[in-house]
Amino acid sequence: RTYADWFGETPEGDIVEIVRNHLDAIPRHDILAAGFPCQPFSIAGVSKKNALGRPHGFDDAEQGNLFFSLAAVIEARRPRAFILENVKNLRSHDKGRTWDVIRSTLESMRYAVFATVLDAAAWVP
Repeated sequence: RTYADWFGETPEGDIVEIVRNHLDAIPRHDILAAGFPCQPFSIAGVSKKNALGRPHGFDDAEQGNLFFSLAAVIEARRPRAFILENVKNLRSHDKGRTWDVIRSTLESMRYAVFATVLDAAAWVP
């Protein structure tokens, strides 16, 4: 709904399926702003998944791998810049290995990675 309000277009489909089958349908763009589910990486989400005996991080097949779909879009469309939003714990999840994979994936595409943890309280109503 937000995208439709801002740009007058309604994106269609699941990004995983679009990347897998119709990556060329994603238009070229200069800036990408995206997020991927935080539950597999957040302190609360990991705790809940552990309590339920469910995988977390990249092992969470439904939510934990969406970063890689975004990386495929970035690699194919080569935006000049991008912002990827997630949670503070992303950098320390799995003893920092999760962040190492994300950072090295983006750097392997020849992007400089700048990571900042922001307190959004001043911007969120």
